[in-house]
Amino acid sequence: MVERLLEDLAATRDCGRDIAHGLRGGEILLLDGPLGAGKTSLAQGLAAGLEVKGAVTSPTFALCNRLLGRLELHHYDLYRVESLDQLRRIGFEESLECDAVVLVEWPRLALPLLRGRVRLLRLDHEGEARRLRMEELDAKELPELLEA
Repeated sequence: MVERLLEDLAATRDCGRDIAHGLRGGEILLLDGPLGAGKTSLAQGLAAGLEVKGAVTSPTFALCNRLLGRLELHHYDLYRVESLDQLRRIGFEESLECDAVVLVEWPRLALPLLRGRVRLLRLDHEGEARRLRMEELDAKELPELLEA
């Protein structure tokens, strides 16, 4: 596990850029944390690091934004998704089978559909800063980790 203390939202975006530089396509990144922890800022930095042009916003109502840059980025926000059927209808399984980087905010609902290696990125408030914990693990290990 890797941990980083991020002093502010600018540092959170910078961290997202750093993560993006190591991506090759096909990665699944699960972004977990409470409201206001900086998930969207990390996603914006990741998109910038992937050379996505234009504004990057959380797909809270669209549910998924497909963005083009150095790699294709499928950015999901599952906060408002109510069922696995709804998740399937918005094309989540197809995203898992292509070479796009798949970034999932509020990933708990998606756990039954995940296979293989994933990266779990957890953001938590730490005073005015945020703490990011990152680890790569097998999807089978996720249910117990995300319930903790």
